[in-house]
Amino acid sequence: DPILLVIALFFYAGADAEARDVVVRSLLGALAVGDLMSRGTSSVGPDESVFDAGERMIREKRLGFPVVEGGVVVGQVTLEGIEAVPLAARASTPVRAKMRAAVVLHPGDHVSDALRLLERERLHEAAVADGGALVGTLSRFDVQRGLRLQGLAASQHPAARR
Repeated sequence: DPILLVIALFFYAGADAEARDVVVRSLLGALAVGDLMSRGTSSVGPDESVFDAGERMIREKRLGFPVVEGGVVVGQVTLEGIEAVPLAARASTPVRAKMRAAVVLHPGDHVSDALRLLERERLHEAAVADGGALVGTLSRFDVQRGLRLQGLAASQHPAARR
């Protein structure tokens, strides 16, 4: 129901953390990160240049990438991290120098916990790994899309809401 979504977003923006968590958990139900994550996510290596990572962001329309070394997520590079490097230095600056600590979720984590983590870390998305290997990412957009699809499912199948 679109009205519920608007109400939820209002509460999420204006309520204290505990009230927000209750509203979000009730809307998200038992959804896990694996239910909403984007699979087949690309990543960058720590020795790639910041310039090249920025070019990929532009080309792939992304706001960040997990940084993977030896098959393991070791960090994350964001648009803000790249923009902090002067243009003249971007080609010679490795991603390793501007990556932030890895924020890694597991596919079984609850989506509301993941949202809280994204908010606390001020991230648009986080890496999702299983056994250390990158399996996808979860973004705020992924969660928004999931909520909207839940609303559609409820309107398509009203008997299932009970």
